[in-house]
Amino acid sequence: MKHFVLGLLVFLSIIAVSCTDNDSSLGFGIQPPSDIISFTADTFHVATDTMLVDHIYAMPDSFLLGNYYNETFGSTRADIFAQLKAPVNFKFPDGARPDSAKIIISYYSWFGDSNSPMRISIYEMKGTPFSFTGLYPSNINVNDYADFTKPLASQVVVAKDTERGDSTLIMFDLSSTFVTNFFNESAYASDAAFFNFFKGLYITTDFGTSTMLSIANIRLNYYYSYDILDGTTTRTHTVSFPANREVRQVNRIEHSNRDVIKSGEEKSYVASPANVFTRVKIPLRKMAEKMKNDVDNNKLVLNSALLQVEVADYEPSNLTLKPSRYMLLIKESTLKNNYERSKIPTSANDTASIYAEYLERLDFNGDTIRAYPFNLSMLIATELKNAEQNNQELPETLDMVLLPFVPDYTSAVTQNISWAKHMVLMSGATIKGGANADSPMRIRTVYSGF
Repeated sequence: MKHFVLGLLVFLSIIAVSCTDNDSSLGFGIQPPSDIISFTADTFHVATDTMLVDHIYAMPDSFLLGNYYNETFGSTRADIFAQLKAPVNFKFPDGARPDSAKIIISYYSWFGDSNSPMRISIYEMKGTPFSFTGLYPSNINVNDYADFTKPLASQVVVAKDTERGDSTLIMFDLSSTFVTNFFNESAYASDAAFFNFFKGLYITTDFGTSTMLSIANIRLNYYYSYDILDGTTTRTHTVSFPANREVRQVNRIEHSNRDVIKSGEEKSYVASPANVFTRVKIPLRKMAEKMKNDVDNNKLVLNSALLQVEVADYEPSNLTLKPSRYMLLIKESTLKNNYERSKIPTSANDTASIYAEYLERLDFNGDTIRAYPFNLSMLIATELKNAEQNNQELPETLDMVLLPFVPDYTSAVTQNISWAKHMVLMSGATIKGGANADSPMRIRTVYSGF
């Protein structure tokens, strides 16, 4: 029976790895069955710990706005700084006169309690205008850019009760003084001229700790009127100033009480936005020594190395943070350089980034297993190969970081990632760590010598 189980494991691992191992240049990969001399299966435990994240750099497609408290991860508060795109060289028609102005915020969903009130307040920005290519951290200093002496609008809203059109809208009427000041053609001469005239919006919430809005669109609509037909008919036109991809927005994220996060070896945590990651220490040197010893100095072939990151303590509900759909496992040493500008390694020899999708399945007892399955065979094989070719000693551990992310694909067939962005939407997962008593995080390997 023991030989049958081992044989079945080897067969399945060959199938799994042969589907992903398409780089024959590695030298550590699948070989034809006729070349295989011996198989060995082994399990290696990893060490884990929780990393608190001070900030991220992100240019997201959507933004969070609000304040939400979770007993596991603490408070998350999200504000928005947004430049507006002016219609360059716009001219008001003869006889035009200012009418009114509105700031319109649309959102496509919310997280938390949709019946809980929250007050949204909007201020003008100050200071040096944002640079489109500049790096602005998620913990940007509010006092450097928000002009609290220039409030624009404020309104108490309940997420489920706001006006509905093509999307869910919140509209803020602006003062007559603001309307008069914006009737200024010289400010629309260029982007630079407009940013010096009006630097942007700071949007925040003053109270409420139960709701987070996922903002899809922000714009300022300016309305002006003019008479036609000898003054007998009045028409009103709209000039739109959107916060779009041609200008810069920054989602400010604040976590004021992360001391509630209970870091330990048995459990670790992963949450977004800009909250906590998990460090995974792979015992690389120990693995290499054990595998090479087992194959008795024959050519080592790593057939499979599967890491299952299991989610613990998750009970789905509308008020529970959900695990991110995707997790990235990336070398800690490359995290800053490769991820600061929403990039990941793309070199064929750089396996610094491996991703997995969240899956749920039933075990033999009918219990639900929630996990992210990672195939580390390419990663480990590349590390062994590079150390051998460069005549270098392997590090004691290969330190990786587990974090939520948003992917894009070069091909829907191969599922190759072309870039990765930090996840800005709300997510959270408790991870069974390397010292978990129930199911410790570990790497299951199958390797052979020939």
